[in-house]
Amino acid sequence: MRYLIVGGTSVFGRPLVDILHEKNVTEEIIATKLQGEEGYSGAHWVDLDLRDAGKTEEVIQQAGADIIFDFATQDSVSQAWKNPKETVDVNIIGTINLLNAIKDLEKKPRLVIGGSGEEYGRIGFSEQPIEESIRPKPVNIYGASKASQTMFAELYAKAYGLDVVIVRTFNETATDQDDKFAISSFCHQFARIKEGTQAPVIHTGNINNIRNFTDVRDLARAFDMVADKGKSGEVYNAAREEGISLRDIIQILEKLTGVNVQVVTDRSKVRPSDAPSVVANVEKIYREVGWKAEIPIEDTLKAMLEKWESTN
Repeated sequence: MRYLIVGGTSVFGRPLVDILHEKNVTEEIIATKLQGEEGYSGAHWVDLDLRDAGKTEEVIQQAGADIIFDFATQDSVSQAWKNPKETVDVNIIGTINLLNAIKDLEKKPRLVIGGSGEEYGRIGFSEQPIEESIRPKPVNIYGASKASQTMFAELYAKAYGLDVVIVRTFNETATDQDDKFAISSFCHQFARIKEGTQAPVIHTGNINNIRNFTDVRDLARAFDMVADKGKSGEVYNAAREEGISLRDIIQILEKLTGVNVQVVTDRSKVRPSDAPSVVANVEKIYREVGWKAEIPIEDTLKAMLEKWESTN
């Protein structure tokens, strides 16, 4: 079994490589990165920007992979509002280039695409938790680009007989996540407050929105299990079962650090058309694949705090 991880420097890349090695995978694991990015041990690295159709075809042909994971995406909602063209070029055109490269292979691999809960958009409380059968209604540019990615993947699968499965993740958290993401930003600010380099004030956007915040180590396990057991052509939600608000996250961080903070709304951090609640129904992935999230949110936050405390 040969694996190719497209977008190997994404938050899912390293934990997935660790999982594959834990399974005693002895075959070569190939991962792609953008030129100038740094890889990590456990994979053979190749530079690739999916926007380059010719290079994409070359890498896919040379890899000879049985399973391809696609994590190459512009994954920031706020950045998508600032630069919609880049988001479309990476998330849609890049995916089309990847699908074109795969369809021309004599031996077609299984393609596991990293989708997003943002594809569903503003779903009413009466329809939550959100099932995979609900028609996506994205309310931001990032969500629209990912919904388009899913549609193109499904079209190519039907037209060319590709083996595609899609895993929609919901608000992942990672120890090494950049602080442009809310929870990582909170942990960074709490670490600075503890060391006395920041006043006990947290600047944030809307903290009442409810989301499924799931550790990327759990989600990497979901991708691996869907690759092994998922049904071709299916979409699977992957998230922890319960939703939680950013207000709850701040309260947990106060308990973990012993620091009480004042929360100040930063209007520049409030996203246009943000959905108040996006909570996933994960019965399908448990029923068909056997996966569920296992890492408590407190453990994730502790690890993120320790990371920022060590780098401040």
